[in-house]
Amino acid sequence: MASKRNRTPKEESELVVALKFIKAAQNDDGHAEYMKHCYFQDGQVVAFDGVLAAGYPVSEIMNACPRTSLLINALERVRGAYSMTQLDNASLVINSGAYRVNVPCEVNNMFPVQPDEPLYDIGDSFKEAAEKAATFCTDGAQTVLQASIITLANSLAGTDNAVIIEAWHGWGMPSGLLIPVSFVNALKKIEHKLVKFGWTPDRSLTFYFENGAWLRTQLYQEPVPDIAAYLSKVEMSGCIPFPADFFTALDAVQQHAAGNSIFIRDNTVCSHEVDELGAQYKCDGLPFTCVFNKKLMNKLRTIMENADFTRYPDRIVFTGKNVRAVMMKMGRPN
Repeated sequence: MASKRNRTPKEESELVVALKFIKAAQNDDGHAEYMKHCYFQDGQVVAFDGVLAAGYPVSEIMNACPRTSLLINALERVRGAYSMTQLDNASLVINSGAYRVNVPCEVNNMFPVQPDEPLYDIGDSFKEAAEKAATFCTDGAQTVLQASIITLANSLAGTDNAVIIEAWHGWGMPSGLLIPVSFVNALKKIEHKLVKFGWTPDRSLTFYFENGAWLRTQLYQEPVPDIAAYLSKVEMSGCIPFPADFFTALDAVQQHAAGNSIFIRDNTVCSHEVDELGAQYKCDGLPFTCVFNKKLMNKLRTIMENADFTRYPDRIVFTGKNVRAVMMKMGRPN
């Protein structure tokens, strides 16, 4: 049986906004149809890619499960008023003047999901902390630890095994949750304010936004290292502001380095172990020797304000606004 509804341009844009929001939980290259198709239920449109799920309030009432990317493409091309007609469970037709498109719908292979209940307060400081904690994490990394951030009560931590970053957000959360970095990447693109969260132990975590939209992630199930205990033993009191010319010096020499190693020798930042090779830049405030990884340091430069290069023989410690980090030194050129 066919159903037909006329839509104005304003309503069209609202639906497109909703579909683009939930597109974060879709995968057009996925092996399963539910990864590519959204569905409408209880006044919202919902999507799920196997790890991430997303929902957004809509006024549409239908039982269709359209291909999300094709529906977005179709709605973005309409001009003026249009109609959306559900011919059957496998077909959704959009008409707008001379333009007509049939959007395929999935019938059988959907995977409905529900968000966790919104029980606890949260705010946008979590977004900021998550982005900092995930600086060295990579979606699809070789280990779960390198592909996730860890909750530590009022803070978050992330590591690539060479650097550990802890960033404070100030909200009470259960400790030891392994949150996929794909969730962080989706979260930082959302402009709506965070207001609530809920979680189900050993399964999922859901964040709610001020407009009623939500984003949920599956949680990794792996043993969680005691990063909090490790960081509690690291002394940060010796951190002082970077010398004013430190990153100017780094920029001046790093292109001349043979690999990733940068050398500090007697108030000079150097590209090589010896002065006869590469480039050097005088920088007062560095009266010691040290070797560090330039790629790692460059990732830290925008979030760290202070450093202690000398307290530990094998690591450098850093502090910044609501954040701290530990980076391993390099023992030899690399």
